[in-house]
Amino acid sequence: MSEVQPPKKANNLAPFAYDAVLALALALNRSRDLLINNGEKLVAFHYNDSTTSSILRKTMKELTFQGMTVSLTHVMRNA
Repeated sequence: MSEVQPPKKANNLAPFAYDAVLALALALNRSRDLLINNGEKLVAFHYNDSTTSSILRKTMKELTFQGMTVSLTHVMRNA
């Protein structure tokens, strides 16, 4: 069996990807109660679902957290 070799070069974008995934996870978590109050569920989301999209957009705009790359305040300020 061959050994797994570590990557030869570090990926400089990895911390940004981590922050993006964390931002989305936090927004999804915060949107749960808002979705339930509007009779929606994340498991029923589809791309034409304007209610869920609106709620996710709202929670992303209000999101503030300390990421690996920067301190993010209101991630989607101008969206």
